[in-house]
Amino acid sequence: MSLVMIIEDEESLAMLLSYNLEKGGYEVATVSNGLNALSEIERLMPSVILLDWMLPEISGVEICKLVRSKPDIKNIPIIMLTAKSQEEDKIKGLGAGADDYVTKPFSPSELLARVDSLYRRVALAQSH
Repeated sequence: MSLVMIIEDEESLAMLLSYNLEKGGYEVATVSNGLNALSEIERLMPSVILLDWMLPEISGVEICKLVRSKPDIKNIPIIMLTAKSQEEDKIKGLGAGADDYVTKPFSPSELLARVDSLYRRVALAQSH
């Protein structure tokens, strides 16, 4: 079973994401603040991370940079999920190490397809 970690402080959105991912066949873990995110990523080793940009205490961009700096977790795919839709925001998010960038509001089925795509890519790379 593949685990998707949702790092999102908006509880209603985290619940919607969890519901759709579980319906899509994923196991889901949610983290509501940036301070716990890194230790939870290291503990659970998710297959894919859905990461909100604007979190209390530490931003998603900073979490993304931290994940990319740690050898044991640096290859976990990250999808940035944010209301920040300006081109420079997307460039900053991708530049911090995100593999994909989805702006709110988003289509749950499109997001699931993006998670599936990243998961398949990682599973394929690990099988070689």
